[in-house]
Amino acid sequence: MRYCRQYPVNIGFRKVEIKDGSLLVNGKAVKIKGVNCHEFDPYTEDILPANR
Repeated sequence: MRYCRQYPVNIGFRKVEIKDGSLLVNGKAVKIKGVNCHEFDPYTEDILPANR
């Protein structure tokens, strides 16, 4: 096996916090998209559809 190039990269989270209702990672706001498959609609009391 032959390697072309290797670059060491350090990644990680230094600080994760919730401030004023926002999720901050290393001081920058992060938006998470998705739905928990166990969440339900309070009106129909059924699971949420995938497109909602």
